[in-house]
Amino acid sequence: MKITVLILILSLAGFGILNLNERDPLPAERRNEEVVRTVQDTLTWVYLKDSLKVNGSAIIVLRPDSLRFDYYLKSGDEWIYEVDSDFGFGITKALDSFQEPGISVRYTDKRFIVIEDCRSCPKVIDRDSIDYGLILTTPKRDIRIDENIFGMEYYLEILNEYFRN
Repeated sequence: MKITVLILILSLAGFGILNLNERDPLPAERRNEEVVRTVQDTLTWVYLKDSLKVNGSAIIVLRPDSLRFDYYLKSGDEWIYEVDSDFGFGITKALDSFQEPGISVRYTDKRFIVIEDCRSCPKVIDRDSIDYGLILTTPKRDIRIDENIFGMEYYLEILNEYFRN
């Protein structure tokens, strides 16, 4: 009988030790929080890396990044060269003709535009579906987003209308 009790006690102690070695160091709730925090940190890093932050009055010129441009080329969409050239020529001529002090011009291929200084700001714009265009912002007005590809006269007209009226 003493041997049976001794074996039972040693067995229970052995299972307890084995159980301690296999025990998860973090409770399930804390482990889940760690996983969520890691995923959020990763998403935040992508967001911060692919963002442009803008303050004050600005003209933000949007162009596709090299990956999207190459995607169009590989898809057989060689028209992308013509579109890129037309947009670049039209916007450059308009910006050369539009001289207004205190307005910064920013060219970007970033996905997220963080505007901190407008009438209803702060705002984050995800421009994933916008390849070419303009974002106009000033502290006194709402943001204007224009996705059209036209000539110099069109862009000059919307710049004058937004910033001088």
